Amino acid sequence: MPAPPPEVQPPPLWGEERHVRDLFTGTGVEPEFTHDAARMRYESPEHALALYADKFGPVVMARQALEPQGQWAALREDLLDYYREHGERDDGGTTVWGEYLVVTGGKPA
Repeated sequence: MPAPPPEVQPPPLWGEERHVRDLFTGTGVEPEFTHDAARMRYESPEHALALYADKFGPVVMARQALEPQGQWAALREDLLDYYREHGERDDGGTTVWGEYLVVTGGKPA
């Protein structure tokens, strides 16, 4: 995928405490952070990819952009490799853990 314009920051930065703190600098909001993880269960790596390719916005958009150029197959294989490498195999299924950052906060009293 082409790089986004310089003024666009990637959404994963919301998972970095320092970045979130910087966003709230000068607002009077004091962010607090909790780290957590979600368990995502799929029938197989192929099932995980099918769901993401059809329903997860960034992958849907990448597919739409890359398919006409004949480049979707390469990204598809990279994503399958990711699920195969990082997925936990059990009773015929695949589990992938997704870490995330919970941000709460408010202005001090």
